[in-house]
Amino acid sequence: MTITTNVREIAQELLQDVKSASDLTREEKTYRFLSQIERLLKEPTEIEYIYQMIPEITASGLFKGTPWEKPKGLIPRLVGGTLKAGSPTSNYELLSELRLLAIFEGRITDDELGPPEAEDFIEEVIVLNLDLIFGSLSESDRVEFSKGELKKIKNVFEFIIQRIEIDGVKKGIAEELKLITAQRPVFTEPIRSIIALVHEFIQLDLSHAPDRELEQFSDAIYGPTEESSRMTLDEFATFLKGASREEKLKQAEAFAESMKKTGLVCRAHIILLRNLAQEKDLEFLQTALDLKDFGAIELERHLDFVLTIINDYSNVFYAQGVLGLSNVLKNGLFSASSAQHALRHLLSIRLNPRVQRHLANSRNENVTENDAHSILIGGTLSLLGNPLGVGQGMNPTCQSARGLSLWSQFSPEKLINLIITAAVENNLRFRFEGDVLESDQLLKGLATTFDDSLDPVSVVLVPHLDKVYNEMMKRASYRGEDPHKWVNPAFYGHWIPNGFISAYNYLTQSIHLYENFVRTFYAAFHPSFNGGKQIIYPVPTGLFITNSRGEMLGFHAVSILRVDPDPDGVMRVYFLNPNNEGRQNWGNGVLPTVHGHGEKPGESSLPFDQFTARSYAIHFQTTGIEERKLKVKPEIVERVTQWSKESWGKKYIWT
Repeated sequence: MTITTNVREIAQELLQDVKSASDLTREEKTYRFLSQIERLLKEPTEIEYIYQMIPEITASGLFKGTPWEKPKGLIPRLVGGTLKAGSPTSNYELLSELRLLAIFEGRITDDELGPPEAEDFIEEVIVLNLDLIFGSLSESDRVEFSKGELKKIKNVFEFIIQRIEIDGVKKGIAEELKLITAQRPVFTEPIRSIIALVHEFIQLDLSHAPDRELEQFSDAIYGPTEESSRMTLDEFATFLKGASREEKLKQAEAFAESMKKTGLVCRAHIILLRNLAQEKDLEFLQTALDLKDFGAIELERHLDFVLTIINDYSNVFYAQGVLGLSNVLKNGLFSASSAQHALRHLLSIRLNPRVQRHLANSRNENVTENDAHSILIGGTLSLLGNPLGVGQGMNPTCQSARGLSLWSQFSPEKLINLIITAAVENNLRFRFEGDVLESDQLLKGLATTFDDSLDPVSVVLVPHLDKVYNEMMKRASYRGEDPHKWVNPAFYGHWIPNGFISAYNYLTQSIHLYENFVRTFYAAFHPSFNGGKQIIYPVPTGLFITNSRGEMLGFHAVSILRVDPDPDGVMRVYFLNPNNEGRQNWGNGVLPTVHGHGEKPGESSLPFDQFTARSYAIHFQTTGIEERKLKVKPEIVERVTQWSKESWGKKYIWT
């Protein structure tokens, strides 16, 4: 008898034990079965055997009383988290995925979920977890995962992929990439990882539209021209030296068009710009940077400065800075003397050795510490050019991220000076109520362990900003009111409005005077009640974040950017959500979107009443607010209150 045969027999015996288990013994017998089935999951040849067991496993009641009990209630976006949780959670999840495959193929039936829905679920899970399925993980993931866990995941999903229509997966990946890049994120490594996996593992058929879209994304990072895609960077540089003007124009146009369509920049774009900069070819530089009209005039006006950046500080390890440079020129930032002076200062600094190491380590590739300065300059241009593209990564630092976004829009010289101080001293200073807070003297922030899978500016600044914000919050606590009332103006600056209201009572942990909160929210921001006044500066706002069932998960910091009717005439709140991905499902039909409802790149949006029903704290202009609050109709307040009480409000006492 082989070892595998023995494992199979024991697994069958333990499954029978699960079937006959009482309520008292079910947990123990289930875990014994899962431990045995894990041994089979690690063998690629045994997945077929497990799959044949799925009808019996389902009938045994293995999933009863677990989060996987009802297939209809499962959420694709949560699968990655459960797979990363390790045994026994990952074993449940993998068996659940095989159960969905069995539903799709008609091997078992479910009263609430049919084959088409099962197929859609599987395809979405694959799209969202390409890194796990194909094993393209970050270094931190590799440390957290055992080889056995990765082997199980790879075995099961390779089995599944062989049995479903791959065209559906390709369509899903293409749609996912379109919606992510529509937000123009500053940190593009996750997108690039997905594209790399498609490039390596999925065969494209260019007669199909989704395949052509995937090819476009692949070209965006591997090279949009024949030469840039097949040559090494050194070979491409040699090619450009001998290329005719017609050949260079073709390259410049292709690179610019690819960058414009996808928001992604390939490394060969840096090589092209260096070649054009060395020849001081203004016309082709304008083309390669996608500059027309005002942007082209700005390039000519500041040509020497731009040439210095390209020749001396551009870096293939951060090609994304090219898009930032393009947008900075289009926005005329170099013509603001204070911002240009600050940028020139940034070019001349010497980085603190620890900052150098952090920047080099954050790139997940063979980057020397000498490259760190150029990477930081490229990252600064990226943030200045795409201020709504900043994200918090895996860190609980949404407050810091929205600060970076605000300063990059309305005080770029302040942002650059913060970058310089942190980069040179590995320290930041903020004033709070007469005291100077220095980050290097503070013990910790909200992020107890810091994930540096972020854009270069965030890598340098956020650890310091997080500690300062946390210290301010501690000092402002126990005053009987929400500490954000004092902290946000001190942390972000004079852009914060003078009024503040919170529906959450920090002392009693209850919801109080909610009707007044709703009336204030409408009176402050809805054009029908505030006299049509538009928001001038981003407004820090506290949200109750909920899951797809509308249940309370926690607090989250966003910024209201504007309030406008969408193309269908629905009044919407457009906001910055620094939580990496603006598309979420907050339950009860509350679905923030990033595209298709008038959103600009980097914005999320919700209908006004839905956004109000997820908010708990806002800053606002106090002038005339009391009179305007009286105009808010009772039925509006009642509707928003009902939505809130049916969702996150279930967790709280209302006073």
